[in-house]
Amino acid sequence: MSTKLMVGVGETIITPQENLLMRGFARSQVSTGVHDDLHASSLYIEDADGTKIALMTLSLVYIDRELLLKIRKNINHKTGIPEDHTFISCTHTHAGPWVQKAGDSYRNYLLEQAVGSAARAWENRVPGRLGIGSTIVMELGRNRRRLLYGGIHPDPQVGIIKAEDAQGKLIGIFFIYGCHPSALDWQNRLYSEDWPYYAIKGIKGKVGDDVCTAYFQSCQGDINVGY
Repeated sequence: MSTKLMVGVGETIITPQENLLMRGFARSQVSTGVHDDLHASSLYIEDADGTKIALMTLSLVYIDRELLLKIRKNINHKTGIPEDHTFISCTHTHAGPWVQKAGDSYRNYLLEQAVGSAARAWENRVPGRLGIGSTIVMELGRNRRRLLYGGIHPDPQVGIIKAEDAQGKLIGIFFIYGCHPSALDWQNRLYSEDWPYYAIKGIKGKVGDDVCTAYFQSCQGDINVGY
């Protein structure tokens, strides 16, 4: 089947190679190891007119604007994707490093790996198709401010983006859900993507480990998982 889209996926590991101050809880704590790796995952899309965009998700609480602009600039140099056509989201895992206080060694590593994720997606581009859909997942997230009153998630919708090549082979699944991905409590000292790790593991168990699978954050408010 002919297609006018080019699509590609790419993923790199962004787990610190040293134990750093963690970010996400009010208490100061330093990592003692790794439960599961943190990732930079990217989806590249190019339409028939040659418009190029990259969607990237990072398994971090957030990054500062200085680093964001550097990532976009370096992606542009490697791929030609316009800087304002690279959209970067952070998952808000509470079990990742405090990037702003991590020092140049990790910040440079993160920059290199994030750019590498988008570059791989661009390099892996093939004629393909995209599909979008949604589903409802009840009882995963709850409003932590309203638990005593039977609080539920105000928006249980999960958005889904599917990428496949022109022959229909699945190459990527990206899901979008608004919550704090913080089922692990403040005593955790291990780097982890938290509950998205288990969601990704479950999806890959159905579609195969070779399918790039990643979580995008939506509006989270006071919604927590793990109840």
